[in-house]
Amino acid sequence: MLSTIKIFEHHKTIFLSNGADGELVGSKKALEECLVAFRESISDTSLLLRNSKLDLLWENFSALHHPIAAAGGVVTNEKGAILMIYRLGHWDLPKGKVEKKEVIEAAALREVEEECGMKDLVIKRPLRPTYHTYPYKGTIALKTTYWYHMETNTQDQVLVPQLEEGISEVRWVMPQELELCLKSSYPLIRFLLSEEGFIS
Repeated sequence: MLSTIKIFEHHKTIFLSNGADGELVGSKKALEECLVAFRESISDTSLLLRNSKLDLLWENFSALHHPIAAAGGVVTNEKGAILMIYRLGHWDLPKGKVEKKEVIEAAALREVEEECGMKDLVIKRPLRPTYHTYPYKGTIALKTTYWYHMETNTQDQVLVPQLEEGISEVRWVMPQELELCLKSSYPLIRFLLSEEGFIS
């Protein structure tokens, strides 16, 4: 079965695939050389790498990065609005790092509660994880964010942004407003909402 893993990297995108298209990479060294060249390139914005053994390709890719696990939520209400946060000039979804020995579902609930002041959250279903890379302490981190669709049983809650985390606003975004917010968001957020059917 044809599969592809999409990794977001600033304004660039990396695709790992087991299909017939893209540059064939067999070893971790060859993969590292491809990534270095891609990251040094000013003109290249996407990179498609392939190996018939996608698990091996992903294992090698992960081994070249510092792993970080995060968890968050796509919270919806009865009106179809999505809970979004405004942080450092971008609209985003609430999420944060998973603490040591913390259950991922518990981390997702905790992060939404802390960043938005939400209570009585209920996980409806797990969503697909997303991946992005960024510079981290002299290396490059690979952050895997585990997402969950959530709802709350308590309506009309007062939303409280977690100011110490750089969040200046938390609000329910109605479907007709969502596109405007996504123009000031990250490609990863649009990808997640689109792939999971929250937007068309």
